[in-house]
Amino acid sequence: MVHTRTAVKALALALAATSVASLVFLYGNDPELLARQGTTFVDPSGDVLVGSYYPGSVPRGAILLHGFSGEQAAMKGIASEMASMGLHVLTFDFSGHGLSPGTITLDNARLDRLARQVIAAKEQFGAITGLNQSEIVLVGHSMGARVAIEAEVIDSEPVAGIVALGASINLLPNVQSEFFTGTSDADIPWIQGLNATNPGVGILLITGEWDDVLPPAAADALAAKLREGSYPGSPERRLEVVAATVHNYEIYSPAVVALAKPWIAARLGLATGTDTTPHRTISRSAWWALFAVALFGVVFAATWLVKGKGLANQTHDGAIDNGLELRNFKRFVAAKFLLWIPGALVGFGATLLLLALPLGLPVFNLIYVAFIGGHGILLSVLYRRGKMPGTAGRLVTGIKREFEAMTSRDWARAALTIGAVTTACLLACNTGLASAAPVVYPFSDRTAWLAVFTGLTALGFLIAPFEAEMLAREARPRSLAGLVLGIAGLFPFMLVAAFFGAIGSTSGMVGALQGLVSIGLVLACGPLVNTASRNKLIAAIFQAFLLQLIVGSQGALFALTG
Repeated sequence: MVHTRTAVKALALALAATSVASLVFLYGNDPELLARQGTTFVDPSGDVLVGSYYPGSVPRGAILLHGFSGEQAAMKGIASEMASMGLHVLTFDFSGHGLSPGTITLDNARLDRLARQVIAAKEQFGAITGLNQSEIVLVGHSMGARVAIEAEVIDSEPVAGIVALGASINLLPNVQSEFFTGTSDADIPWIQGLNATNPGVGILLITGEWDDVLPPAAADALAAKLREGSYPGSPERRLEVVAATVHNYEIYSPAVVALAKPWIAARLGLATGTDTTPHRTISRSAWWALFAVALFGVVFAATWLVKGKGLANQTHDGAIDNGLELRNFKRFVAAKFLLWIPGALVGFGATLLLLALPLGLPVFNLIYVAFIGGHGILLSVLYRRGKMPGTAGRLVTGIKREFEAMTSRDWARAALTIGAVTTACLLACNTGLASAAPVVYPFSDRTAWLAVFTGLTALGFLIAPFEAEMLAREARPRSLAGLVLGIAGLFPFMLVAAFFGAIGSTSGMVGALQGLVSIGLVLACGPLVNTASRNKLIAAIFQAFLLQLIVGSQGALFALTG
């Protein structure tokens, strides 16, 4: 077991070093973010909203508004850029998002509820800083940009300006927006009332060349609507299209920041010499990319070491034959692809039971539960009954004996490995290029779902090591068998990405591809924890937990009934 211990220790040390370096660089690069002060306030309907306040050095400020199914952590890069200008900065999570409790409803796009939360945020910001609304700007992305404009339509006291990134206001037909919201913006009165003086505040519209939520043609139509009836001296309406930029990454784009910062400085009357360059966005993005590459590199290198040395399949006291024999590889692989269909039906049936829980439901995360959990349930039944196509024998898990065989060193190695991977992923998720993970939250609906979803998907991950053992004994060539099995395992998520592409949703496709990357990382961590603990169940539970940790905060919580 010398190689096993060396691999696990090297992994833990590498992840720890990468994590410490990440903290030092990110917060050394963003010293103002270290002065964060937590804040909470209540909207007009009684919902508690959780935010972060960063003190500034000049009597001006910015309120940052995240997009749908996002959260304030995603706005850290923009917060850093605003802080570099000396501005006071407030970020917060809308109801049903991030740290804020509560839910949103399926008809939310037709309501003014979130716009009134923006007005409540302005009041809270004024109470904290003593700033007047004319001394602040609103910076919103997607849904946040939409409700920023709506808030200024409602509120009679205007801010100094609005920077609207990829605003989800479509005056032209948009298959994606109407598919997900069931709403046509052409029918909404406040949108139809937009003109050169409504709202009475300067607006900088920025959208990406490849933005599918506010495509350039739709941005032109929105800008034209906002200029209706313009006259000399009417509020500014400016439109900028950033080349080669998708909707998801507008808040991380140096080109977007390079447009926004000088405009904000001019609107707020900041002194000449104010930092208006996007250097922090560039350095933050570069470091996050290096961090991500290092994280993946360490995990995959350690996984290769484990597999290359044969460590994943080492026997130990108490190890037993799992009882499976591969008889027909082609038939087995074909079944792995085709069984996703009945497995998905099982999974979606199981998720319907979740509607009975008195919790806000993260609808968009159910896909992971339905596919992975349902597939695991179905395969478990087939293997235990000896009915899996292309195989012979019945699965014998031997989980009880694996627990009995674990030594104190096995438990210690498992804890060290799990702790290192979890810490590194939490830091990656909180750099501002991904969402904050739910375990950093106080107990809420989201942490409850973390526990529920971990339990429902663990069985899907538990099947994989037994199949790997079977293939290692029988399949040739082994590398090709592993590749085919990996593709079969990710197949439904590939279909989801293709579906979003088919309906023209570039942002949805990018999100689905991010999900594939997350699943890839989780799958790579399985053999490491399995080798460290010598226990397949511990590895499977950790994989299910890690997946929900990474993706769990990226979905809004919905109330499906009134």
